[in-house]
Amino acid sequence: MYVPAWIIVSVLIVMAGLGGWLVALLRGRNPLPFPDFGSRIFTTPSVDAKAAVVALLREHGLRERFRFDTGAVLRSIMWDGTIINCPAPCWTPSPSCPSRSSSPTRSRAPC
Repeated sequence: MYVPAWIIVSVLIVMAGLGGWLVALLRGRNPLPFPDFGSRIFTTPSVDAKAAVVALLREHGLRERFRFDTGAVLRSIMWDGTIINCPAPCWTPSPSCPSRSSSPTRSRAPC
């Protein structure tokens, strides 16, 4: 029976992709958004505290996957879906930035 080479190559590519995904899933490094095992969200009071939590999790085998830093929140997303939030330094009340506003139009003065 004749089977075209492009079918064999396509099947091998799909099998390699599924095998790679299975290995990543078994190692706890799921590259896809499913299956979703839920998430844990932690908030830290300062940038230094966030760095300490991320370093602590890294020491225990949980590395940082993404960073999403928006205007008011510095956010690290770990490989298992754990999220570490921290208010941006200029959005935290301090003597140089005493007021805190959630308005998206607020200009961020340097602190």
